[in-house]
Amino acid sequence: MEVIIFGNGESRNQFEALQFMGNFTTWGCNAIYRDVKVDNLVAIDYGMQQEIECSGYAKNNVCHFTDWSVLPNVDEMLLKTMKMNFEPHMIHETLRTDRTDCVIQGKDPQTAESNIKEALDKNPDLDYNDLRLKVEKDVGLYITWVTENNKIKNIEYPRDWCAGATAMHLACQEGATKVYMLGFDLSSYDSPLNNIYKGSKNYLPEYAKGFNPVNWNLQLGTVFGEFKDVEFIWVSPVHTILDKVRTKFKNVDFLTYEEIYKTIR
Repeated sequence: MEVIIFGNGESRNQFEALQFMGNFTTWGCNAIYRDVKVDNLVAIDYGMQQEIECSGYAKNNVCHFTDWSVLPNVDEMLLKTMKMNFEPHMIHETLRTDRTDCVIQGKDPQTAESNIKEALDKNPDLDYNDLRLKVEKDVGLYITWVTENNKIKNIEYPRDWCAGATAMHLACQEGATKVYMLGFDLSSYDSPLNNIYKGSKNYLPEYAKGFNPVNWNLQLGTVFGEFKDVEFIWVSPVHTILDKVRTKFKNVDFLTYEEIYKTIR
């Protein structure tokens, strides 16, 4: 099974995705659903998941969400108890109408403060304002009222990964034999944030700094190493680890966007 996985790095703007829909099994991340339907949509952040569910996209399209557990016939006392630890502006609840089942997710503000302190203790040179901006993203309580009529699957494994690497692992779990990776630009803390959707709802603002790519590199390396029989084609990777990847993983090759058009037409 040949697969295209769309990351949301800005290099993806060089590729016309619609030309290849139907010829490949497609995977995408987060807000790509705003522009194009993919066969499998992966979302990790609670705010993004809530946006996707509320849009109606999940009624007809397969989605993979983390921590997505539907609670049936939710008791009012449970809701009241859950809301006690959050300020009103931190509670994000969708319209209930006549629905009785919901998904309750949360990112505790106290935990966020602890994470900020720990990060600064280990890396005192970090930009404090930028760190707080990132750590506090999605802090709050997310209550999403749902119906049974959706195609959302809970992600069992991997956990606590970025959406792109998660999509890669899930695609391989489902039998991918050849994977084209587009828009996997990674990032750099010393460069501006690299994301097509930055500045939009449920994304960091345009002035945010990039991310240190260490965790992303480890996650991608885990996928390459675990699925040695899968051929990975990384399209236009512009970063410093290219030679290391080429040396360590024999199942990874590289193409430019110009080359991929010639290869998969």
